[in-house]
Amino acid sequence: MNFSMLRSLFGGKPASPALSSSSAPLTPEQKRAADLLHAFLEGNRENGVTYWCVPRDTVVGAAILALPKEEQAQVVEAILPQIAGLDRRLADLRSKSAAASPSHRKEKEEMWHPRQQLNALLEALLRRKLPLLPATICGMAAWLAEQRYLQTFSYPLGGFVATVENRARQGAG
Repeated sequence: MNFSMLRSLFGGKPASPALSSSSAPLTPEQKRAADLLHAFLEGNRENGVTYWCVPRDTVVGAAILALPKEEQAQVVEAILPQIAGLDRRLADLRSKSAAASPSHRKEKEEMWHPRQQLNALLEALLRRKLPLLPATICGMAAWLAEQRYLQTFSYPLGGFVATVENRARQGAG
């Protein structure tokens, strides 16, 4: 299934609000979701989680997974621009340095570790039947389509497929 098929199936637009760099003020729900993500990453850092985590095994991750589905969908909306932004910064770093200098390795780790933690949380959330907007699903498809090397360890492919399947079962409405 290609991106245009997804867009027609779900009625979404090519660009998702979740992936845009809009400077519009955050709604209270968006602010709460952003604050939860900050607490998730900060809690992981404080507890010595540097790379990968199982969200349900962290205090904030478990709290996010216990939220009502509508609020979990808001967290997905908040994760997408952060993880896409980290991907762009990592790609930029890779393009600047073929040789991995110690400073580039440190800079990469400072981006890669939170990126992978966000990926783990996104995967866990996408496996649930959340009320995601069609534009969000299409935005995720566009984000994934931009990636050079898709692999399940670095991208929430299983969760994305589950989301598409769940949405298809619900119908395009």
